[in-house]
Amino acid sequence: MEKREDKRSNKKKKYGFFSNIVYSYKLLFNTKRSFIFLIPLFIIFSILVTLISTYIPSLIVYFIENNFNIYTMLLLILSLALIFIVIKVTTDYLNEILSMGYLLTRATIPFLELSRKALSMDYELYESSKVKDALAKAEYGVSSNLRGLEGLYRKLPLLIIAILGFLIFGISTIFISYYVLIIVLVVFIINFILIIFVSKKHTKIEDDISKVNNKIRYFSNASENEVMAKDIRNYSLSSKFISLLSTYHKELRKHLIRLNFLWFIPSFELTLGALIRDLIAYAFLIYQAINNLISISEFVALFSSITAFNSYLDQISLYLDENILCSLEVKYFREFFDINNIFNHGSNKNKKCIDINTIKKPFEIDIKNISFKYEGSDKYIFKDFSLKINSGEKIALVGINGAGKTTLAKLLTGLYYPSEGEILVNGVNIKYLNIDEYYSRVSIINQDIYPLAFTIKDNIICSYPYDETRFNKVIEEAGIKERINSLKDKENTFITQNFSRDGINLSGGELQKMFLARALYKTSYFLILDEPTSALDPIAEGELYSKYNELVKDKTSIFISHRLSSTRFCDEIYFLENGKIIEKGSHEELMKQEGEYFKMFNLQAKYYKENLKEDEDK
Repeated sequence: MEKREDKRSNKKKKYGFFSNIVYSYKLLFNTKRSFIFLIPLFIIFSILVTLISTYIPSLIVYFIENNFNIYTMLLLILSLALIFIVIKVTTDYLNEILSMGYLLTRATIPFLELSRKALSMDYELYESSKVKDALAKAEYGVSSNLRGLEGLYRKLPLLIIAILGFLIFGISTIFISYYVLIIVLVVFIINFILIIFVSKKHTKIEDDISKVNNKIRYFSNASENEVMAKDIRNYSLSSKFISLLSTYHKELRKHLIRLNFLWFIPSFELTLGALIRDLIAYAFLIYQAINNLISISEFVALFSSITAFNSYLDQISLYLDENILCSLEVKYFREFFDINNIFNHGSNKNKKCIDINTIKKPFEIDIKNISFKYEGSDKYIFKDFSLKINSGEKIALVGINGAGKTTLAKLLTGLYYPSEGEILVNGVNIKYLNIDEYYSRVSIINQDIYPLAFTIKDNIICSYPYDETRFNKVIEEAGIKERINSLKDKENTFITQNFSRDGINLSGGELQKMFLARALYKTSYFLILDEPTSALDPIAEGELYSKYNELVKDKTSIFISHRLSSTRFCDEIYFLENGKIIEKGSHEELMKQEGEYFKMFNLQAKYYKENLKEDEDK
């Protein structure tokens, strides 16, 4: 028996600090080529600003000490001031240009790529809690101008400036005392080791945060969902939602406090080390000045150098911490794109892929010994299940809730992939078909239907070209043409008021008719109707059944319903229970067997007659 390869278990690629920097800046430079020159220019000018501001005071003291001519001194000082102003203004201007470029880069391409990846993932992956957690973590990489990609764009140049400043002003430190340099190196090494340790712990806490954020996102989205809004109010769920949101926010706060405390450790070590370093450096400098070992101008120059050196050293630790954190968030972003789809999407040239157009229509579906269970569950919905649907055949799947009918529909439409066994389409394993091409040839009306906030026309034609004749034909077949033509803007009327104040809300039955029109508009050879008449009145339901044979002409079709009376027009009926077929045959054959189908049919007929009698008595 063929077993499924679990592609989600693939070993993760190693994305290190430098690898993430290269990835991030490659993306930036592909978008903003001028930044290849502007960023180094910004770094050089930033260093010059610090150099000039650091040594101007000592230069002034030097001029006074050596009795420089007042006019010469003023001319030199004004010249330096003018140079400083030009460099400072240029630096600030470059910073503004770069900041805007960082923002636009992060807020466009990565966001679009993240959405494209999420939309192109197999449905089974999209449902996975692991993938949802991975998506939540990937969003860290593009969610803020101080995190992830943009965080690296902003903070890596600052780290480079700090390192260059450290090297330039470090010469003064060596001149003062080797002891200071030794302390600096010891503090830095300890801090670096602590950062590596903290980064590993940080990853674990981020996992916990992403799980809580998923829960918060669900309840936040549900609070704004128009469909859920009715039940939330009718069943007084507001207080429950607020209570749960409050609980999850408290949980999130605890994780954030843990995270902040974690990063406090290297920060405290750095502060303590810096205090000892500064005390020794300044004490040694004051000692030299008191004992006339250095002049006043040298004292001012060295004092300013030590101050700049210490500042840059602190910045190295600060920006190194922040760059490592941003790199982690870029790593999450990159890892999300490494999640492989389960189905064949035709993008891998090394994999066998059969053109859907070479397969005979309508489809013959052969389910061979499949087994399936949901992620995180030990219970199989199907175990060694087999079923063959002939080309053009109309079958019905019936049974109580939980029998596996809808899950089977999702397996047949390529939303789920069996854990074991195979699904053949005209003898071709579904794994060898380009699943996107397969989707284009399969229509389904799902049990739960949610219209898009687009026009009625766009809801029906979706991404397919508009054909007016075909459009009018399907809305008439689905029984919604009269309703559409009664509207002021007809098929151009928006569903809901999200994008138009003149938008409307269709009833449950009208939505089912619109979704039936959508399924019919698409050129498909395999049609699955999962409870397509649950919201229709008996008259509309009867009209649909009367033309069902015409609707499914040249199609293989599956009808899933709880109403057994609606399955009489099918060629074959399969009664499912606990993922197994316990009865099969035509309606007449199953009634003669007097099994589970017979019992359920008579039970439903009894209730229908009783309800009809009650209506007549009223």
